[in-house]
Amino acid sequence: MMTRLIRTALIVAAAMLATGCAVYNGTSTDIPLFQEKGELQVEAAFFPLGVPPLHLLPIPYRGTVSYSLTDEVGISASVDALRQTVQAMGGIYRPVDRRFVWELYGGLALGRGENSNPENNFSYTGRYLMPFVQVDCGWRDLTRWMHLDVAFALRAGGIFGSTEYTEYGWDEYSTWVVQQDSFRGLRPMLEPSMEVRFGWSNLMFNVRFYRIFVLGNKHNHPCNLQDIPAMNGGMGMGMSYRF
Repeated sequence: MMTRLIRTALIVAAAMLATGCAVYNGTSTDIPLFQEKGELQVEAAFFPLGVPPLHLLPIPYRGTVSYSLTDEVGISASVDALRQTVQAMGGIYRPVDRRFVWELYGGLALGRGENSNPENNFSYTGRYLMPFVQVDCGWRDLTRWMHLDVAFALRAGGIFGSTEYTEYGWDEYSTWVVQQDSFRGLRPMLEPSMEVRFGWSNLMFNVRFYRIFVLGNKHNHPCNLQDIPAMNGGMGMGMSYRF
């Protein structure tokens, strides 16, 4: 079973790795996998893949705090300063046995993003608000010789977004021209993710992969941009501590 889980995790991870330029960069789903009341998890993570490639940026980082209020109810909140995103969620969790856990959360994420590409003469900026539902499942402490967790999540929601586009350059008459366009509306989204955590009973390292699908996006704006520019996916690495 262990070999099968690792093989599945590697296949899913390979399918999720991608980069792009975006207003919505993904919230890099948190998967607590609570077992009982009173669990406090604190995480710090960074994302070397998933940064807009059109120009160099500092690597995004994120802090998350998760807590199980009761034997059935858990909450989680996180902040990503560089990507200017904040998210919070709460819901129920249910340990099936001492290893397998499933969870159901509802939450809200909000943020903004911007990008520019002088070579292609365009820039954009945008904001979004996203209510979502998230289903998690996973295994804790899979091996005897180290603490190993494998978790999967599927987030579904609606992105209420606004994007302002600017295209600029010289026309055929050597005149500097600036064209602007905008979009405001709703786009459904899906964000599957997986996470592998390994380490000791309290201190653990993690690797997370995620994929983003913004449904209904159209390419009808300057420079062939989407209504709500979104990353295809990305990867994050971090460290967490369980109290």
